[in-house]
Amino acid sequence: LNDKVIIPKRKFPALTMYTLQGKLLKEITVPGMTDDQKSLAVCGDDSVILSDCGASSVSRINIDSGEVMWTSKQVHGPRGIVCYKDSYVLVTNSNKDTRIWILDINTGESQGY
Repeated sequence: LNDKVIIPKRKFPALTMYTLQGKLLKEITVPGMTDDQKSLAVCGDDSVILSDCGASSVSRINIDSGEVMWTSKQVHGPRGIVCYKDSYVLVTNSNKDTRIWILDINTGESQGY
């Protein structure tokens, strides 16, 4: 994202931001983040979407300010995520009855599945 690499830390509730050369820039603490499986997607120029399977949450995080813009608990066991047309976040889950949830990119509110 904007010449930065962002990685979720597995044992600490944070996103770690590096330069493309590997220099540590900062860590962004994400309240409630677990050490379970996570996915990240780029969202615009200044934020990422984080799915945390263990917390059953999907969050939008501003990487400049570190602010959690919204958190959705509507998808149980979220896994893969992608931002679509700067309007939606598409989320899959880990259940045997896999679906794709559609969340509003600005609010995290469910738009259906």
